[in-house]
Amino acid sequence: MPILGTIASSRKTGVSYTSGFYTISSGNPSGSSASFSITSIPSTYQHLQLRAIVRGDYGPWNGAGFSMTINNDSTSNIYYTSREGVSNNGGGPVYASNGASNRIGISYLPVGGAAANLYGAYIIDFYNYTSTSVTKSFNSFGIGLLEDFQVMSGNYNSTSAITSLEFTTNDGTTDRGNILSNSVFSLYGWKDA
Repeated sequence: MPILGTIASSRKTGVSYTSGFYTISSGNPSGSSASFSITSIPSTYQHLQLRAIVRGDYGPWNGAGFSMTINNDSTSNIYYTSREGVSNNGGGPVYASNGASNRIGISYLPVGGAAANLYGAYIIDFYNYTSTSVTKSFNSFGIGLLEDFQVMSGNYNSTSAITSLEFTTNDGTTDRGNILSNSVFSLYGWKDA
């Protein structure tokens, strides 16, 4: 049965579900870990949505880079553009365009120096993730530090189906500590009607 759908139709007997959100996996790192992976993503659905609530442990800093790779692809197949709003340091919106990369810079992740019990919240959608004839579009929205948000859209320039996602506190050049064990990563599949 789908997670999201019409309640009225779910009360009928013999209902066939052809659209809606379905849980693929939900979990957290076992112990603090430098990365968290979701593997063996089934090709059952048309699109994916990842929802994550995450915090890191890196030293005295407030935030550290939080990034994702797709299919352990080390080539520069990811292109994205982001807009970030940062007001806690008096700055305004920041616009960034990333050329070819092997990872998606999701947002800043709250770490050791951030307010106690502050976690980042992130939602990432992947469209047509199983198609072997088109490249994969994605968009995301994330809230990292207090008064810090990032919206992004981009393309995974590969016709390979998405079968795994890996998340790290690596900002592209340097590892920035671990993902805390009480962080939660939930992956959903959805079908169009």
